[in-house]
Amino acid sequence: MKKTLIGLTLLAGLSAAAQAKEELLVTVANAGKSVIAELDFASPNGQTVGFEFSLNVPAGAKANTSGCLKGLPATHTGFCQFDASANVIRGAVYSDVNATLPKGVFSIGRVSIHGGGSANTLNVSHFLAAGADAAALPSKSRVER
Repeated sequence: MKKTLIGLTLLAGLSAAAQAKEELLVTVANAGKSVIAELDFASPNGQTVGFEFSLNVPAGAKANTSGCLKGLPATHTGFCQFDASANVIRGAVYSDVNATLPKGVFSIGRVSIHGGGSANTLNVSHFLAAGADAAALPSKSRVER
């Protein structure tokens, strides 16, 4: 009986680990007439080599993406650009040496959005994380207000 319980506990732990997802966490807050969005990445398995994302912003807004990827480790680079014609911030992170991002949660950076509404109007329209073989990893995104 004891061996059965230990076996079931181990299987449950492995199942939970297998279902863990890479996550983009966007924490937004109003700051006067602007919205500040803190971008964090969470990797439960440490298998992510790169990821891409898109944030929808309100029509007519302007965005400052200069600090968008400031928190990346030295092994990674990327881009983060605001497309005013599509009302979207697009970003991508990658490693030229195929290094994985650290396991756990860390800050990617921040963007600020000026005009066009409150923090309630910002959302993630796309997020994809990939491993060393460029295969998509289970992933999700979340916006905290």
